[in-house]
Parts: sequence; C-alpha cells; structure tokens
Amino acid sequence: MNKYIITVFLLFLILFLNYSCVERAGNPEMTGDYFGLAKPLTEPRIFAPKFISTGFSEFSSVFSKAGDEFYYCISGIPFTAIMYTKMVNNTWSEPAIINFSGKYWDGDMILSPDEDRLYFCSFRPVSGQGEPENNADIWYVRKSGNGWSDPVRLGNHINSTGNEFYPIFADNGNMYFSSSRQGGLGASDIYYCIPEGSDFSNPVNLGAPVNSENFEGDLCIAPDESFIIVTVYGRPDSHGSGDLYISFRDDTGGWSELKNMGEKINSNRNEHCPVLSPDGKYFFYSSGRLHFKNYSNTRLKYNDLVKIKTSPGNGMEDIYWVSTKIVEELR
Repeated sequence: MNKYIITVFLLFLILFLNYSCVERAGNPEMTGDYFGLAKPLTEPRIFAPKFISTGFSEFSSVFSKAGDEFYYCISGIPFTAIMYTKMVNNTWSEPAIINFSGKYWDGDMILSPDEDRLYFCSFRPVSGQGEPENNADIWYVRKSGNGWSDPVRLGNHINSTGNEFYPIFADNGNMYFSSSRQGGLGASDIYYCIPEGSDFSNPVNLGAPVNSENFEGDLCIAPDESFIIVTVYGRPDSHGSGDLYISFRDDTGGWSELKNMGEKINSNRNEHCPVLSPDGKYFFYSSGRLHFKNYSNTRLKYNDLVKIKTSPGNGMEDIYWVSTKIVEELR
C-alpha cells in the first residue's frame, strides 16, 4: 500500500470516528417502516440522512419484500462493501458490513424474487484468494441460518471478459443486467436472460431503442416488465454525467424511445442505481448532487469542514427516494 493510499485511508478513518462520535450520537433511533421517515411526494429527498446517507459515498439499495431488511453499498478506499441493517422490535440495527463482503469490491446487490438468493457484482477472484480481477462479474449467495453462504460466481454464459454490473429481476424471474461484452451496440448495453432451473439462459441484448452507441449502465425493470429505467452516459439531452432515462413497453412488446426523467431526478452530477420499493410506492436511486456551496464567503473553521465532510449532500453519492407517481407523469 503506497503512502497516498495510507494517507487517504487514515483521513477516512479519522472522519468516520469523528462522525460516529459527534454526529451519530445525537440522532434518534430509526424505527418503523422506511426508518420512520416522512414519505416523499414529487420531490426527491435524501434517504435516511446521517444513518444510511452520510458524508461518505452510498449507492445501490434494496429492501426485502417484508420491508424489514435493507441493503446498500459504501464505496471508496480501501474497498467498496455491501452494508446491511435489519429492523428488530421495530428498531433498525446499526448498519454493518454483510458477512461475505469487506475484502474485495462488492456492490450492485439485488434479492431474487423468492429472496432465497442475493445477487451482487464483484471484482473478487474466482478462487476467492489473491488479487482482484480486472473486470466485474455477477455472483450470488444463498440464504442460510447464519446469514449468507459463500459466494458463487455465475457461469461464463452470463459473465464475460467485460464488466457485468447491476443485475435486477422482474417478477417472472427474468434477470436484466448491464454488460460491456463484445458485440454490443455501444460501450455497455442492457441484456436479459430467462430462468432455466437453477440457472439462466444465454443473455440477449435488449436492442434499440434502449441500447445505442452510448453507454447504458445501471437499470431498473418494472416487476411486470412494463417499463425500464436506465442510466445513460453521452446523450445530448443529458444534464451532465450519467442521467436516468425511462422507456415504456407497448402492447407488442416493443420499447419506446428513452425519455430523460427530468431535472427533478437528474442533475449535473451522476445519477444511477435505480430500484423500486417492494410495495411499488417509491423509487430509489443514487446521486452525487451537491447541497453545499462549492465556495464560501468566509474562511471555514475546522469544525465547519468536518461537518460538511461528514454530512450528506457534500458531493459524495447519497441515496435518494421519491414517489413512483413521477413514473406515471412521464408515461
């Protein structure tokens, strides 16, 4: 580990300890459905500020169907890890790294429709030992009495020499994901495959107009496959970086042209990791939009800097949520 990484890691650790002791200590317990938060309507809100969304970089999220388990990711040095919190006696537990994560880059997790498996993406080596791979694959763990089993990598008919990211399921078990494999329409495309026993069929490129010469990445598929939300980079109508776009399926099974989800959802920062709540009422995504000024009229003090660094909305990624009514407004 070189001196730069050590310095950054120590700074990260110092800020985390400061945050834990100062900021988190004064927070009330998180209780009830959706952490007891006031429900958003048409304006996106940061989800569970200072508990889930913090001064660090959080992305990707999913609730269990019962709404009593929540998974999300924290990225950065020294690794990106999958986090987990559970509601016990109506109170949410302190977030912790899930039992199989914490060594390699792990992210983009999703529960299977029966919730017996948790799928995720990782740069971990196939052997489970040694240096990480140079491309991401899709893995899964099985539910066990003590948490989750050891990770299992999906086969080479799903994983390729490119990156596979962000698997997500429709109610019928069809799995959608993004891949930079050869033969696509652009640098990264959306693919889908259907369940075949305990495995999946060979992936099929979703094709135009969802896929294009641009970069299509993280996606959300409606439970009935009636619409798809995709992060796209490089389109001329983008607000900046990656934007979320939506396409609706017609009666013939075709997809409409992608439509930018607008300035309420998108910003000049990156928006990605779209997912629906199990009850279909809320739409979650990740954004690095800035809530603080990127300059100050007065000279900041140390405590001011620490407060910004340890607060959501500081330009690192946070998890946002909004009513799914916004989807119907775009239909």
